[in-house]
Amino acid sequence: MRIKISIVAAVVSALLSFGCLSPHQSTAVDVDVSAWSVPATLLLPNADTTTLRDLQLFFRCTDLFSADSASFRIVFHAPDNTSFEELFLTTFPSKNTAAALHPEFIVPYRSQVCFKRSGNYRMQITPLRPLQGVESVGINISKSNQTDNHGQR
Repeated sequence: MRIKISIVAAVVSALLSFGCLSPHQSTAVDVDVSAWSVPATLLLPNADTTTLRDLQLFFRCTDLFSADSASFRIVFHAPDNTSFEELFLTTFPSKNTAAALHPEFIVPYRSQVCFKRSGNYRMQITPLRPLQGVESVGINISKSNQTDNHGQR
């Protein structure tokens, strides 16, 4: 029995390791759809300390969502316990979808980001005022297609 558990653990570990090498990464957490007001914490495992990446926030909403803009406090905690905090304002386009479809808003956040430490980064996203109708928030991370200031990809 122990051998089977060890094999399963090794396979899962290998799959997770290969997932970190993917050019795309996405994670999300559920929030209080009636009035999201507390920090939503996203765990971002990182093994690649050299690749430039683009970050997009996404918000999955219900038909209760009516905001046209929102401000957020975003805090990044690096694996070495350093942190970076900023305020982020975004607008949301009017929802022109059928009533049965719940909109997902994708918002560009940062481009050409390099996570210089390996390990787990934590990103906390907190609305500055309660938001109604948001059921989950997340981040898409993809390999940047742009070149940096030195002409490198």
